[in-house]
Amino acid sequence: MAEVFEITSQRKGACLFVDYGDQRTFSNSLTGVISHRYATEEEILKNPGKVDLSAYVNFADLQKLAKLQQNSIWLVISFSLRS
Repeated sequence: MAEVFEITSQRKGACLFVDYGDQRTFSNSLTGVISHRYATEEEILKNPGKVDLSAYVNFADLQKLAKLQQNSIWLVISFSLRS
């Protein structure tokens, strides 16, 4: 992320981050999707390259980093995991 922040700041650009996540740190948020459903841990390990991998974004940390940047615009949008 530091490189993204640096390049954006140098070029006086803007970034938009939109993803699923929360305002906290996750201990283990690795998930996989295969055939339009969540994969089991066993499926993730037995099907390398065939399972789409994902991990939740810690938006609180991302927002802290964004606020430290100068000469750039940052917009962080999180889709809550809580119902």
